[in-house]
Amino acid sequence: MKTFLRQEDIVARFGREEFVCVTSNKKVSDIHALIKKLQKRLNEEQILHAESSVPEYLTISIGSIMSKDNLEPVEELIRQADNALYKAKRRNCHVHTQDY
Repeated sequence: MKTFLRQEDIVARFGREEFVCVTSNKKVSDIHALIKKLQKRLNEEQILHAESSVPEYLTISIGSIMSKDNLEPVEELIRQADNALYKAKRRNCHVHTQDY
C-alpha cells in the first residue's frame, strides 16, 4: 500500500501497533490529502482484523504535527503527534495538531 512514495519519505514501525511517517516540504492540505489517500486505500483493502470482532476490518487512527522551522527537537514533535493520536483514538480518524 504505497502512499508515501518519495525517496525522502520515511515510514517505520514505532511500537507494537504504531507507525511513524516522516515527510518534508508539505503544506497542511498536502498532509490531509496523503492521509485521506492512506485511509481510502486501507478501506479498499478490507484487511481482516483477526484479533477483534469490532471492527471486522483493520482501521487507522492518525495524529499529525508539522514543524514550523525544523528547529524543534524530534522528541517534542513525536510527543505532540502522540497527543494528537490519543485524541484520534476513534477509529478511522485523523487529528492534526497546529504547527509546533
